[in-house]
Amino acid sequence: MKFLLSAVLVLAAGKVLWEWVTGTVIRWITVDLWGAIAAHPWWTALIVLGSLAVPFLLARLADAAPDVLATPAVAGAEVASLEPEPGPFSPTG
Repeated sequence: MKFLLSAVLVLAAGKVLWEWVTGTVIRWITVDLWGAIAAHPWWTALIVLGSLAVPFLLARLADAAPDVLATPAVAGAEVASLEPEPGPFSPTG
């Protein structure tokens, strides 16, 4: 009995979800979103270009981070090594 009730509830929820996706969400994408794009093409282009530029700039920033960490803060100063110094209990010491 419990299985039958669960099956009916899952099927009802699936039917409601399917009607929502095929009725409302597709309308949002095809009519509402396309209407906004057609009404404001310059804003759409700026948003798309900005969305494409953000990952590119984040990748450049992530690529530059190791260089920034290895650059001395004072000109002529040595860069401290990130490797630990050998000590009495280290495998190399």
